[in-house]
Amino acid sequence: MVTRVRIATILASLACWLLAAPTVNAEKIAVPNFKGKSKKVKAKVARAIRAELRASDYTVLGPKSLKKAAQGAGAGVRSLETAREGGAVVLVLGKVTGKKKKKIAVRVLDVVNGKEITSLEGRLKSSKRAKKVGKSMGKKISTAIAEHLKSLSEPPVSKSRAIAVAEPSSASTAQNAGTDDEFPEDTSAEVRSEPSTKATSVIPKDEIDTASSLSESPRSLILSEEEKEERVFEPVKEKTDSSSSRIGLQVDLEGGLLARHQYTVSVGTYATGLSNGLVGVPTMGGRLSYTTPFAGLGINVYGYFEPFAYNVAAVEPALEPVKPMGDFVNFGGGIHLDLGLYEHITFRTMLGAEQASMTVQEQFTADTMQPGSVVLSWTSLRPFLGIMGTISLLQGHLDLSFNTTYKLVSSYTEQPFFTGEFASGYDVVAGAGVRYWFNSNFGLFTRAEYEYKHVAFEGEGNRLLFDSDKMALSADRLLDAVADHNWLRIYLGLSMSF
Repeated sequence: MVTRVRIATILASLACWLLAAPTVNAEKIAVPNFKGKSKKVKAKVARAIRAELRASDYTVLGPKSLKKAAQGAGAGVRSLETAREGGAVVLVLGKVTGKKKKKIAVRVLDVVNGKEITSLEGRLKSSKRAKKVGKSMGKKISTAIAEHLKSLSEPPVSKSRAIAVAEPSSASTAQNAGTDDEFPEDTSAEVRSEPSTKATSVIPKDEIDTASSLSESPRSLILSEEEKEERVFEPVKEKTDSSSSRIGLQVDLEGGLLARHQYTVSVGTYATGLSNGLVGVPTMGGRLSYTTPFAGLGINVYGYFEPFAYNVAAVEPALEPVKPMGDFVNFGGGIHLDLGLYEHITFRTMLGAEQASMTVQEQFTADTMQPGSVVLSWTSLRPFLGIMGTISLLQGHLDLSFNTTYKLVSSYTEQPFFTGEFASGYDVVAGAGVRYWFNSNFGLFTRAEYEYKHVAFEGEGNRLLFDSDKMALSADRLLDAVADHNWLRIYLGLSMSF
C-alpha cells in the first residue's frame, strides 16, 4: 500500500513538472545561408540569427534541410516554394556586401503570402563583431515574428498553416521558382486550400548550433551588452551605386617634392632670358572631402604650399641675389559625384574652382639689377572640370587611381611688373597614385602629378628685357608674349576615413 502511494506521488509530481515546463514553439523558420562574398562574416551572422531564433523556442530549418526541401519543390534553396515544402511559416533572407565596412541586409517574409514581415539593414565596422550584430538582428527578428504570428486571425499552428499553404499561381511561380532570388518581390497571389502531400523535412542533428544556449537567450542578455551592440549595429543609408566608393568624411595629409618646374617666356618661337627653373622644392598640403549617402554626391576643399628658390641663368646685367626666394599657394574646392560602372571600379566627376598665386619674398635692389625683369607676384583664378577613376583590389585594401583635370585660366594678373596687358589660357593636370588601406579608417598613399599651364598675353608688357633679348627681338619690351609653366610633383601621404 505504501509503495502504491509513493508511485502515485511520483507520477503526480512528474505530471506537475511536465505541465509547468515551457512549451516548444512548433513554428518553423527557414534561414538559408546568406549571400555575399565575405564567407566568414555572412556565416557568423546567419548562425547567430539561427541561435537567437532557437533560443526563442522556434524550430529552425537550416541549409541542409532546405537543400532537401528544394529538391522536392523543384525550386531554389532561398525561394518561398522551398520554405513551404519544408513546412516553414517564415523565411529569413540575408545578404552581406561591402569591402572594409560590411553592410548587412535582412528580409523576413511570410511564407504563405510572400509578404514582408520586417526588414533590417546594418553596417558592420569589424568582422570580429559579426556574431554580436547577428544576435542583435536575431532578437529583433524573433520579436517581429512573434508579433506577426500574434496578429494573425487564426492560432499560429504550424501544421494547420502548412495545410492552408497552396500551390502558387502561375504568375508567382514564374517569378520565384528556380530563380533562387535573394530578396523576392512581395506577392499577393491567391492560394488554394489543398493539403500538402509532401513529407516535412527533418532537421539534421549536426545543424544545431552548439553556440545557442539558454544563457544566450535575449531574456538573459544584460542591458550594457545591448548598448554595445547598438553602437556596432548602425543603420545603413542608401548611397551611390558604387560599392567601392566611400561614404563619409575623408582627410588626406600629404608632403612631397616639386621635382621639376620650368617657367618659359616666349615671343613667337624665341625663348627669352626671363625663363627660369626651380631647384628641388618641398611641397605640402591636404584635402578634406565628404561624400553624402545620396547618390554619391559630395564636397571637397584643398590647399597646398610650396616655398621655392629661382634658379636664374647668367644674364647681363647680373641679378643679385642669384636665387630669389618665394612661394606658391594654391587652394580651392568644389563638388563631386561618384559613379560605379562595375563592382570594383568607381569614377568621380569633379567641378569647382581654385586660386593659385606666387609671391617673391626677396626684394631686389635697383643698383644691382633691373627691377622690372622679375614678376614679384601673380594670381590666377581657374574653374575646373576633372575626373578620377579608382580600381579597388585585395578586397578593398588596395586602390589604384588615375586623374585628369582641365582648368580654364579665366583670370591672370601680374604685379608690379607684367608680361602683357590681357592674359588668358588653360591648365591641364594628369596624375596617378596607389593607396593602401590598413583598415577602414587608416591608409597610406603615394602619387605623382604633372601639370602644364599655358598663358597667352596681348599687348605690351612693362618687364625690362636683358641685353641678349633686346638684340634678338630688336625691341626693349615684350609684345604678345606667351608664358608656359611645367610642374612635376611627387607626394607621400596619410589618409583617414571617418
